[in-house]
Amino acid sequence: MQRVRELRDVLRFSAVFTALILAPVILLASLSLRSLETEAVALDADLQRRAERIATEVHAQLDATFVRFVDRLRRDLPYGTVQPDALDVPGLRAAFRFEPGGALTGSLRLDDRPTQVPSAAWSRAYREARRAEQAGSLAPALRAWARADAVAATPEERATSALGAARSRLHLGRDVSAEEALVRIADTYLDVRDPQRFRVADLATLLRAEAASMRSDTETSTALRRGLVERALAGVWTVGAAEDGALAWLALDRLDGQVSPRWHATARERLTQRMDEAWWADRVQDELRLMPGRPVPEGEFLPYSEEKALWVLHTRGDVLWAFSFDTDAIRRDLSARVLGVVDRIDPDLIAELLPVTDTTPRTTEALARRVLAPELPRDVVIVRAADPEAFTARRARARSQRALVIGLAVLASVLGLLASVRLVNREIETARTKADFAANVSHELRSPITQIRLKAEALHLGLTRGVSDEREHYAAIVRQAEHLSRLVDNVLDFSAIERGVKRYTFRPEPLDGVLLKALQSQDDAARDAGLRLTLDMPDVTPTLHMDREAMGQVFTNLLSNAIKYGSDGETVDVVAAWVGYDTVDIAVTDHGIGIAPEDQTKVFDHFFRVSSTDVRRRRGTGIGLTIVRYIVEAHGGTITVDSRLGQGSTFRVTLPLHPPDDLGG
Repeated sequence: MQRVRELRDVLRFSAVFTALILAPVILLASLSLRSLETEAVALDADLQRRAERIATEVHAQLDATFVRFVDRLRRDLPYGTVQPDALDVPGLRAAFRFEPGGALTGSLRLDDRPTQVPSAAWSRAYREARRAEQAGSLAPALRAWARADAVAATPEERATSALGAARSRLHLGRDVSAEEALVRIADTYLDVRDPQRFRVADLATLLRAEAASMRSDTETSTALRRGLVERALAGVWTVGAAEDGALAWLALDRLDGQVSPRWHATARERLTQRMDEAWWADRVQDELRLMPGRPVPEGEFLPYSEEKALWVLHTRGDVLWAFSFDTDAIRRDLSARVLGVVDRIDPDLIAELLPVTDTTPRTTEALARRVLAPELPRDVVIVRAADPEAFTARRARARSQRALVIGLAVLASVLGLLASVRLVNREIETARTKADFAANVSHELRSPITQIRLKAEALHLGLTRGVSDEREHYAAIVRQAEHLSRLVDNVLDFSAIERGVKRYTFRPEPLDGVLLKALQSQDDAARDAGLRLTLDMPDVTPTLHMDREAMGQVFTNLLSNAIKYGSDGETVDVVAAWVGYDTVDIAVTDHGIGIAPEDQTKVFDHFFRVSSTDVRRRRGTGIGLTIVRYIVEAHGGTITVDSRLGQGSTFRVTLPLHPPDDLGG
């Protein structure tokens, strides 16, 4: 009947839940299904609008960048100077200036002279001289350079031969004649290059500085600073000859610590700028040569997109300015901006910058497509859905998503109903468990009280037979009173543990005293059950910091359990042993009914009792082992159980000599 009443309460709760929550959810779901088609169309239109907005804003940002660039040029060009770094435009690498007739002016020039191929005779003499120098044979090297000079037919061959001869004389120790020759070479061959494309005058200056270093650091630094670094910074470099700055950079490294740090830092910065400009000019020199032929109306800024660079041309008077942009750098900057635009407008969309030639097979699913002319006419921004395959079936997916949401709402309501029913069942089970606990406690209390009452009445009415019988009755009353006291202590301790107010007082206590007292308290119960208690202690008795009463309660409960579930005629063994130097292990073993594997992890839970008939026949409250676990853990220890059905159980308590500082108190 109790089960029927509980089921009736569950059914009543389910009916109320269904009427007030589940039914309205189903009604709203049916109404929502009717609006799916209209919403799908509106969703497509809204997505298209957001895609167009992204494409428009990306293009507008690119336009705005070049508008700012032109505004700054209009400000700076009237003064005749343009500093690319000062313009602060992404991708701007260099500003080239062409005079009437198409000649490049400024710090760079285009070299249109044909490459001179050395004669065979001179090449043989050159290779022989270089091999001799590398082998350290300076006198043969000097003779080889003389033969090379004798057959030299071009300024490059004569300059290289003279430089090699001067270098060999310098290494032979003929400093004066070598330095005089180096001075003549530096003055004579200002723009002549050796086979490695280095300017011979720069190499001669470097060798003069090397010779001067033997005499004076000041003379060396002067030669390097004026003859190489300052001349390189002030001179005109040839496009395609990156070596023009290499020797100046080497000289600047050697001047470190010998010149003013401020001058050194300024020179390094200027040299870096010039080398970057020369590197870029070398990369785009094929396109650079085409710029003077482009038609540019006076005062206009016209973009021309080439394969390697974007060019913006401007004519002021007879001067043509060609501003060169790194297209890849512009794309990288714009791609970073695209991510920001997409994140701000619609993270569900994807925007890409693609070459126009590669976009045709990929634009069938594009929501928006815009060519980035005139700045990047070869690039297009494509905006599409994050999942192109899902976009092709967008309406069907929208319907499925809405149906899924509605279904999930209904499912959530059903799951809520089931969860509520389960919660109600759990509350009922908890109430039943507490009722069982109360019944078990009442039964446990009734037995010792009854025994005490019977023994006391027998003594009171004089129903005993002699002094020995009276003593036995008194002893029985004491035992039952102790049993009753333990039950009450367990209940009170469990209540304190549940409320979190249980505290312990730690003092150094010998372990054997605690174990002996627990064994003595259970000796009569063991004898009545036909069991024998044994104790095995180590030779050196451990002394633990513990609460003596609480730890006595632990072993009393474990022994009580072992006696209760042990087999008649067997023993209950208590074995204490050292584990290392600071830990003690105490095992309480019975040879009784044992515990099933699936129940071994639950025996320490409060109110839990194994559901087997053998266990149910024995009295118990289901809180003894819970109290044991709490006390052991409060002492910084652990408790485990190892059991086999029909063979018995071993409860093992592991305790440190000194519990952690944050335990107890």
